[in-house]
Amino acid sequence: MVSGEDATIRQSADGLYLYDEDGRQEIALPRKEGCRLAELMEMHEALSGGRKPFHDGGWASRRSKCASAFSKSARTGREVAMTRQVAI
Repeated sequence: MVSGEDATIRQSADGLYLYDEDGRQEIALPRKEGCRLAELMEMHEALSGGRKPFHDGGWASRRSKCASAFSKSARTGREVAMTRQVAI
């Protein structure tokens, strides 16, 4: 989700939702075959010993904490301060 001064954008099943003063509108984006190719190549390189993956356990943990904060903020309608942040 991206929030700006006049609008918010979030992912939809077919593209993006744009929320602004006129309400919600969907912006459809073209689907591409093999859109997960980068992730598969990263996994292949990590498994073959080529390099350490960016999307490792630490990344997943940080992502999970962000998702939890997003849910809590949506539930309570309040800003949620992130704690115990670490550099990546």
